[in-house]
Amino acid sequence: LLSYAWMLVSTTAGVIVLDHFQLVPHEFILFTFVTSIILNVYFIHLAVIQGKEDIKLYNILQLTQAVLLITMLGVALFLHHHFGRSIHIRIYLHLYMVSYLVPCIISCFYIRRHVRFHNFDGVWKLFGEMIKLGCWTQLATLAQLLTYRTNYFLVQRFINDKSLGIYDLGNKISEAV
Repeated sequence: LLSYAWMLVSTTAGVIVLDHFQLVPHEFILFTFVTSIILNVYFIHLAVIQGKEDIKLYNILQLTQAVLLITMLGVALFLHHHFGRSIHIRIYLHLYMVSYLVPCIISCFYIRRHVRFHNFDGVWKLFGEMIKLGCWTQLATLAQLLTYRTNYFLVQRFINDKSLGIYDLGNKISEAV
């Protein structure tokens, strides 16, 4: 329950910042908010499912998302190639959102059956502690993102694009391991 509350607070704050600094075109703000909510709920559910050690369902949901996205993109490209249907970034964004929405809905049934909310005594104290720790976690994530992006900028600026590609590949390998 607290995870959902934190998700609403952090998503709302994040979207407000994105809109205020015009980091996302205004026409995409609502879409960004809705997609963020869907993804956050899905990832909260995945964490609960993983905590319940239902690894089979965890893997099925992850696979469902990937297969849905690839299949829907394949259909969109097929329609574009054979019937001249237009294809643009909005189509990809909507397909991306749907690919997470379906497993998110499936995970809601699991969460509803297997997770019970009990004793709410002290929930506000716990929520306050969660907000405090969540803010530090969000700041740490932001600092890490800024470090990565600054490093990319510095490598490209002072070395060259080829070195940036090698640096990017090295980062991706290190993140995967």
